[in-house]
Amino acid sequence: MNFSNRLKQCRNKKGWTQESISRRLKIKRSTYAKYETGENQPDQNTLIKLADLFGITTDYLLGRENKNAFDCFDNENRLFLLVSEHLKTLNISIRDFVDIEWHYLNRRDVQDIIRHIEWMAYKAKKRSGK
Repeated sequence: MNFSNRLKQCRNKKGWTQESISRRLKIKRSTYAKYETGENQPDQNTLIKLADLFGITTDYLLGRENKNAFDCFDNENRLFLLVSEHLKTLNISIRDFVDIEWHYLNRRDVQDIIRHIEWMAYKAKKRSGK
């Protein structure tokens, strides 16, 4: 399956419209529609945003892997993977990350963790004068 088909499949799976996705990505609906028809390809930043939005990997979207990586994990590991990938985007080492009993958390808990990590990274950056 190619990129445009996977993108459309992901959108339909979520029950979202092209308009709702384009608003979330802050792009024109026609731009997004061209991604689904294969007329245009997103740039790297938009590709990453799409993968994050759907909770999948860029490799899956690009057809480089047939199985969505998130389907390979149970809920506990999927939530951990979501946080660890976000930590990487903030250049925070997972090595010292607190050992959490992930099976007790839901998606809202994970979003709170991500917001807290972003806040901590902001404070650290501000403290270092960068």
